[in-house]
Amino acid sequence: MTDSSVRLPDLIGWDVLAIGRRQAWLFVTFGAPTTARQERTLWIDNPWRIVSSRGADAAGTLADLEQLVTLYVENVDQGADELSIGFDNGSRLLVVNEPAGRDSDGWWLSGGAE
Repeated sequence: MTDSSVRLPDLIGWDVLAIGRRQAWLFVTFGAPTTARQERTLWIDNPWRIVSSRGADAAGTLADLEQLVTLYVENVDQGADELSIGFDNGSRLLVVNEPAGRDSDGWWLSGGAE
């Protein structure tokens, strides 16, 4: 699920500024490759994993997300089952599209339009 004003391919070329947890939600914040450095945040409230360039899955912990800081987004694909964000080191963040529970929005992207 995404904010209707943000198209996911717009993240190509952006870098990961920060990762963390706010209340129950994990987040990944991206910075635009412009002098304005606009930010967008991917909020995650459902299953996810990181696949390394060697094809190995990481366990899906907050510590696993830390490896993404300073990486650049090379590709984004919102498939039927999951969101896939590829990075310049060959790793991918995969987030399940289906919300984890009845009171969940799944994942969403916040931030204003440029």
